Amino acid sequence: MADLTGATSALQSPPPPPDGPAHGGPRKSWWPLSRRATIAAGAALVVVVAGGTAYSLNSADDAGALKSVPASLSPVEDTFVNAAAPTRTNGAQTKLAVGSEAAGAKTTYLLFSVPAVAAGHHASGAALTLTRESGAFPATALSLHSVADTGWSQSTLNAESAPQPGAVVGTADLAPGGNTVRFDLSGVVTAGGRYAFALTAPVDGVARFRSSEAGAGGPALTYVVADGSAIAAPARVPQQSAPASPGASVSGQPSPSASGSTGASSPGGAGCGVSEILVPGCGRWLGAAPLAQTDVPRPQALADYEQRLGAPVDIMHLYHSGGQLFPTPAEVKMASEPGRNRHLLVNWKPTGKWADIAAGKDDAEIDRLAAHINTAFPDKFFLAIFHEPEDNVVDKAGSKMRASDFRAMFRHVVQRLRSKGVTNAVTVMNYMGASKWGATSWFGDLYPGDDVVDWIAFDPYAMGQPGFHHGDFAAMVNRGQGAKWPGMYDWIARNHPGKPVMLGEWGFGDYAQDRSAKVNFFSSLGTELDRFPAIKALVYFDSPDAAPFGDTRINSSGQALSAFKAMAGAAQIAKAPAPRLTR
Repeated sequence: MADLTGATSALQSPPPPPDGPAHGGPRKSWWPLSRRATIAAGAALVVVVAGGTAYSLNSADDAGALKSVPASLSPVEDTFVNAAAPTRTNGAQTKLAVGSEAAGAKTTYLLFSVPAVAAGHHASGAALTLTRESGAFPATALSLHSVADTGWSQSTLNAESAPQPGAVVGTADLAPGGNTVRFDLSGVVTAGGRYAFALTAPVDGVARFRSSEAGAGGPALTYVVADGSAIAAPARVPQQSAPASPGASVSGQPSPSASGSTGASSPGGAGCGVSEILVPGCGRWLGAAPLAQTDVPRPQALADYEQRLGAPVDIMHLYHSGGQLFPTPAEVKMASEPGRNRHLLVNWKPTGKWADIAAGKDDAEIDRLAAHINTAFPDKFFLAIFHEPEDNVVDKAGSKMRASDFRAMFRHVVQRLRSKGVTNAVTVMNYMGASKWGATSWFGDLYPGDDVVDWIAFDPYAMGQPGFHHGDFAAMVNRGQGAKWPGMYDWIARNHPGKPVMLGEWGFGDYAQDRSAKVNFFSSLGTELDRFPAIKALVYFDSPDAAPFGDTRINSSGQALSAFKAMAGAAQIAKAPAPRLTR
């Protein structure tokens, strides 16, 4: 590793600062150098601090704590893993790969060791830069996740041992003609410590970056330190998952972890807890709407489904409308059955047109429901308000059913419930997610706002019959429409990267001429989930006739049931039981 002692002359004329981070934000001044660097105690160096001021300052105190960082830090470990080759290690390669090809997701892992900041100084900014290694970038959104586990090594990391990506801390749009990707980490890297990250992309195609083994152009973390004792408050990192394991530390500084976790741990394994908004700390929730669109009573349908699956579900999906009060006594019993740990997902459609509800015309109905929930059900539960609204939008003045009316309605209902003491409802914005709606001019106007949305859900389906809905799991969750629409998962990753994602409904319709299609779909799902780490819950729509898709039941054939059971036990889904949370 290079020593920068005596390097003052080389740093007297820093290059002009580049534009701001790829995903927006204030313009900052950075000092990128494409080499590994250590800072010698007492070395006099010219530095650049936020705002562009350049001056001479000792780089470290006698204890080695940083007063300035006039160089980019290379990762101490960097590699990528490939789900198609789960035991292969890639730490010695000169490239890092992100994306998917040959049915295998590729995820890049980076680990940085940031020195402590000297007394009387503070971190004023940080940025991560990656440089293209070869080939054109695929057109997609690249997501940067925090990783709680900082104890891994590139020499041994593979797809089987890789830690789970956590909260999304940044996104960047890739363009085929691009050469570098940049993430602003000013609200993430705020002190000395070990920081681990994972890079993911949902697209078919692979982005390849230079690794530290390539020499010049490898991953660079620029960490800017300014004089003055005040430390700027870090930006909130949206919670996407609870930490997978305790992080290591450097000089007494704890490693970073996503905010918002309760720290609750499950009885089945350390670190596999659940956040306050019901995000599992490992694996994914697997739920169901059993025997949907039939007259079978819900408790009986649930018992039948769990008997077919051979295991309890994590989420029971229910539907209510108008003045119906929920959870009902039967639903309370389903949620509280000893040893089952089921969460309720209630889809509720209030009465009336959206603009009228937003104006308060349904407040008596909302207040009556709030009083019932406060009395009948103290546990946390998922609440989706007027799911799949795209199909109900009437984009005309005066219709009271425009996308902006939906947004106002959703906000009003959530705020009204909260004002009446309903603090145990984990709110879900549940889209249909069809590409024809995503490409409309009003689609973005539906979103109610991060303050009233805890999860984002959508309802994709696939089928064995050739046509638009034919394809694998990856095609199902990310069907695009060219330049008009990138696909639902990709749209969420670009626009709401901090939100956990749920498949509120999903299913595969049988095709009599090709029974193997459903088997192959279920069999490949476990591997393909690695491409979509934001998906934290999958709630299956189990129906003998889910028009127009047909029979989506998990046991429409014996082979399909076997494949679904195997998928349910895959490492990407299987988890230790999580504790129940109350308001």
